[in-house]
Amino acid sequence: MKKFNKITALLLVVIIVVSLLSVSVLANDAPEVKSIKIYFSYQADNTDFVIAKQEITVEAGLAARYGYTTTNSIGEGKVSALDATVAAHIMMFGDDKDTINENLVVGSQAHGGSVTTFMGKRSSLIYIVNDLLLPFGPGGAELNENDYVHWYVMQDTVRYNDGLAWFEYEDAKVDALTVKAGTDFELTLAGIRRLMWNDPAGIIDRAAIVEVELDGRGGTFGAQLAITDSDGVATLNFETPGMYILSAVDYDSEVPLISPWLVVTVIETDAEFLQARASGILRNGLKQDNLRLNGKVLILALDDREFVLSTNANNRNIEGEIALGGNYYFRFDIKGNGSNIKEFKVIKK
Repeated sequence: MKKFNKITALLLVVIIVVSLLSVSVLANDAPEVKSIKIYFSYQADNTDFVIAKQEITVEAGLAARYGYTTTNSIGEGKVSALDATVAAHIMMFGDDKDTINENLVVGSQAHGGSVTTFMGKRSSLIYIVNDLLLPFGPGGAELNENDYVHWYVMQDTVRYNDGLAWFEYEDAKVDALTVKAGTDFELTLAGIRRLMWNDPAGIIDRAAIVEVELDGRGGTFGAQLAITDSDGVATLNFETPGMYILSAVDYDSEVPLISPWLVVTVIETDAEFLQARASGILRNGLKQDNLRLNGKVLILALDDREFVLSTNANNRNIEGEIALGGNYYFRFDIKGNGSNIKEFKVIKK
């Protein structure tokens, strides 16, 4: 009997081990669901963003799990713009399938799908990915990490003359920019005047540059900061450090705009930056990597900023004065390769 019990116990152990191995094998064989982070926004008119540009995480196949299937599919394991659109609706309405299906309706499955109801409203809609209008529905648009999906309700429902705008800085398209407080900088508003008619890209003049005031998930077009001139250029200046979100609206033209999005980070002036750090540096000195000697060029490197102290230095022991702009000057007396600071201050002349 004891021998029988031992055999039985051994068999039970074998069964348990095999079961655990089977579960492990199945778990390892289960395909990993791909997810990516993208940016998403939604604009219904020329007064605000219903959904301001924000980062969301999207899983491949999310649309199919909520009952949305389209032709021209991108295939399994890839993330589509329709997946992203479903994710945005979940963000706004919760994850109940019936609620999502009520607020997001894909009327036709052909060519990647045609969205007829979006965020609970029946509208004439288009979507763009990275400022490109695609010739098929969102189910056929494959997304990659950091792509930007923007949905827009057509304002001109007669001639479909709505245009697309973006910002350029120093001849390059930008969606983020860092400038110094109190310093003028120029932005160019460029775009396509009639997107649906494949107009060539060009400048957009007489448009208002506005600040976006965030409110929950959305953002309202607030203060008008400048008007673009005949070259599409606007000059701006922010006195106070901080983060500002800019967009553009063409109030005077009959062509509505798909408004751009630009995050402007305004940092301290060089004078403010050095003055704020002066007392600590006088007390603690500088590290050797704060003073870089490249040939005869001596550079003061603090955080992400660099200041050329001399173009004819023989070592890191130096005294002198450099201009910072706005009648401000930086006066310094550095000894011992930065370990002994005799003078480190900002003056105004």
